[in-house]
Amino acid sequence: MIHVYVAGPYSQAANVRNIHRVLEHYGLVWTSRWAEEAAGPENLGAMPSELRERVRLENHRGIYEADVVLVLGEAPMCETLVEVGVAVARGVPIVWVEGGARMPLSATCPSLCTAVANVLEGVGAMLEITRRAA
Repeated sequence: MIHVYVAGPYSQAANVRNIHRVLEHYGLVWTSRWAEEAAGPENLGAMPSELRERVRLENHRGIYEADVVLVLGEAPMCETLVEVGVAVARGVPIVWVEGGARMPLSATCPSLCTAVANVLEGVGAMLEITRRAA
């Protein structure tokens, strides 16, 4: 089983949930639980510190469990870029779906990051990456 973490802006949670269904269709397992739990606008300032810490650790756990990270390259990217950094630091391959936000320098290593035009191309890239690693 190939495990995929989908990193993207909180505002894209509904889109990420749809991507989860696409991943399931191709037999991939998603670990980006944040999107399934997201409701309404993100308001970190109103969130108790214990809850913020639990959510942060859960997001990182999803990245740690992933064989590949699918990044939705759409602004705003603050948290998404942190998640990309976690993936890069752990050596987890990244598939970057171009969406207007520039890929950061740290993610441009060709052996670690593949840029694609859309999610379906990304699925193909993820399958190829994991096939080569097997």
